[in-house]
Amino acid sequence: MLTPPAPVRSPSSSPVGTLPPPPTLAAGIVSIKADGDCCFHLAGVVGKLCTDSLAVADGYAACSNDTITQARARILENFTKLTQSKQEFFTSSEEQEGHAITLLGESSSIFIERVSGKAVGEARLGTNTDLAMFTWQENVRVMVVNTCTISRDTADEVLDKAVQYAAAAGERDKTRMVCAILHKKHYDLGVLHTAEGIQAVFQVGEEWDNAIRLILRFIKAKLLPTGQAQCLICPRWKERKQESEVKACADLSGVRTRSTRAQVIARELPVEGGTLTRGKTKHTTRRDTHTHTKQHNPHT
Repeated sequence: MLTPPAPVRSPSSSPVGTLPPPPTLAAGIVSIKADGDCCFHLAGVVGKLCTDSLAVADGYAACSNDTITQARARILENFTKLTQSKQEFFTSSEEQEGHAITLLGESSSIFIERVSGKAVGEARLGTNTDLAMFTWQENVRVMVVNTCTISRDTADEVLDKAVQYAAAAGERDKTRMVCAILHKKHYDLGVLHTAEGIQAVFQVGEEWDNAIRLILRFIKAKLLPTGQAQCLICPRWKERKQESEVKACADLSGVRTRSTRAQVIARELPVEGGTLTRGKTKHTTRRDTHTHTKQHNPHT
């Protein structure tokens, strides 16, 4: 249950100027690459946030092949550690597989095929369990807002029912939260825009309660009323150019600009009796204008 916000103290109860201005907070979304592997891209981003809470402070989530490969490897590693820690309690492989199904909600073969990147079609789409297994030993819990239960006319009082826990058995204690948004089978990252920049990691308690409340209302405002086909709630992810590429593009743009100006000047050189334009000399008379093309003039 979400903790209600603390009552706001009226400015009239204190002398003018003694209260600091209220912080400016606005919810938003940081896009994740949409290529069928968004869950694992998000896991990679969460991994960076575990060690650097400002990893997406500029509003961009880096989604690279290296990062997603590392994310898949960590999920499989954590799953292996989890199952092996209980191996002594089972007398057969069938019992062990039954335990894996209890943990995952599916067979271990399906889980491993998906996480390793070998599944095809919709079977390749990651799940909340994959995110939970990724953060199994991290002090970060991924909370998932599933938008399928939200529309613009959903009452604010029941919005929190769309929030799902991504939890795994035997995980370490968590004191920090990250918000994933699952919309039309695609994961993005829920954030807050603050005076200091974009915040994506929140402490359990009041900070998280306030953050998820703002994010839920932001999502609600982006969605359409019940019964209407829902659209995208944030721009698609686009790969950011490297600084060297940006400089190269700027340099090339400058060359093109100078080249274009030179061509314009060359095409508009003044000549006796008119202006030279693309090899043509325009002569203006009092009655009309005649254009003579030198290379096609039979008299030259």
